[in-house]
Amino acid sequence: MENKAKVSLSDKKVYWQNLIREWEESGMSQAAFCRTRNITHSNFFVWRRRLAAESTPCHLYLYRAVDSKGSTLDWMLSRYLNKKAAKKFFKKILTNDYCSVPRVINVDKAKAYPPAFAEAQAKNIIPMETKFRQQKYLNNIQEQDVCHELLAIAA
Repeated sequence: MENKAKVSLSDKKVYWQNLIREWEESGMSQAAFCRTRNITHSNFFVWRRRLAAESTPCHLYLYRAVDSKGSTLDWMLSRYLNKKAAKKFFKKILTNDYCSVPRVINVDKAKAYPPAFAEAQAKNIIPMETKFRQQKYLNNIQEQDVCHELLAIAA
């Protein structure tokens, strides 16, 4: 009996990533590619699905800045709804040339916004005179408008 060395999971992932990339570049059908490489179609399918699931986020959060007329100024998709992502978006929108100094920043009741707002003010990203308001369900109607766009972007 042959003594096989144990292969780590990360090595297997790299092997299958390279194999799947090679298949994508070959232009062959999956079945034909598997026959030429002498691998089972089921193994190929399982690894392709597993690696795709690991690289694709399951859920994305939309950060969107609108002006007082409802026009979108900028947006960002994030895997996280946390202080770091909120602060990143505040910095992104407020350091752009096309954004003027806001009088008020309205957000929904997500707990990530108050600490992100405070830190951004402390670092002079947001002016001290800018007011901060949280309103429950503030963005629900706007998010319904972009739901189909998000599905297209995430796909």
